[in-house]
Amino acid sequence: MKTFASVFAALSSVLLSILVAQSAAGQSSQYVVAGAAPVTGAASRQQSSTYRAPQAHQVSTSAKLVGYRATEWKTVHTASDAEAKQTLATLKRIGCEIDSENHGDHVDIKFRCEAWRSMKVKTHTLQTQWSNWCEGQGMETVVVNPPATTKRPTVDFQMATPRTVHLHDKAAAQKILNTLTLVGCDLKTVDHNGHTDATFGCPEWKTIELATEDSAVAWQTWLEESGFETKRANAGNSDGSGTVGSGSTTRSSGSGTH
Repeated sequence: MKTFASVFAALSSVLLSILVAQSAAGQSSQYVVAGAAPVTGAASRQQSSTYRAPQAHQVSTSAKLVGYRATEWKTVHTASDAEAKQTLATLKRIGCEIDSENHGDHVDIKFRCEAWRSMKVKTHTLQTQWSNWCEGQGMETVVVNPPATTKRPTVDFQMATPRTVHLHDKAAAQKILNTLTLVGCDLKTVDHNGHTDATFGCPEWKTIELATEDSAVAWQTWLEESGFETKRANAGNSDGSGTVGSGSTTRSSGSGTH
């Protein structure tokens, strides 16, 4: 079995190139990852059981993406200086805020990533491996354009007719716009008279994959409250086996985007 240090050594070597591009929202970064995904298992950390309301980052409409965030500080325990350096480098390169504490016999790495960020990968296999790795560190994830064969909960969504909303709270507006751009919506914004007018739509059906049923429900609720038509498929058992069911819900746009 590979040690935790060797896992991060392997991870460091496979992060062959990371391109950072500023998003249309002006705050987020998109990380384009080339090469193999990190090895999971030995590097796993217990995943947070609390799902928080989604906000997100910009991605290409058809890109294979893994969105991730950790709104609260997480701690990774490392056993050596070499392992600590590898861990710090990895978390820094994917855009996390980081800190470290040396306790003599081991080093604790603390990190968080309050806003959603994303990795662009070339294959669905890499999507799965990277999402598993991020979840292993305790991050929340959303997989954009997942493989059709996924056994995880998914949410399909569409907005055939664009709608416009008026956003007066700047911080709340930023979160909403980031969410819409992450999942690949068409989006145009105009700032005037102290607020932002956002026109958005999604003429074609799109799919996102979530780690848990609770996460899928939260995302579906947010999408419906934002005026999207949604469909959700959910696995019968925690391992993804069992009967897969789906339902379709349409909600009018009267409630507005929160």
